[in-house]
Amino acid sequence: MAIGWRFTEWRCSPLKATPTYNPYYYGVTTAEEEEEEKEEEEEEEEEEEEEEEEEEEEEEEEEDRGHSPERDPRYLSEIRELPKRVPTRLSECHT
Repeated sequence: MAIGWRFTEWRCSPLKATPTYNPYYYGVTTAEEEEEEKEEEEEEEEEEEEEEEEEEEEEEEEEDRGHSPERDPRYLSEIRELPKRVPTRLSECHT
């Protein structure tokens, strides 16, 4: 082994017959690659946040649809079944 063998090691790729050098195997990256990775991570985080916001909005819309009296027929039928006059005395409640 020569001095600096880590940086000149060639590995044979299982998919190709030609040997390839993998700088990421030793953690050797350039500043440009690091910036690109940071940008990609930021973009992924932004996309995830947007997806979460969209999901929350959809859930809120579904909840609003379910609880609105205009759109829920069960709620409307319960309102129709209520008595016209609410009993105010105890004797009226037990009739």
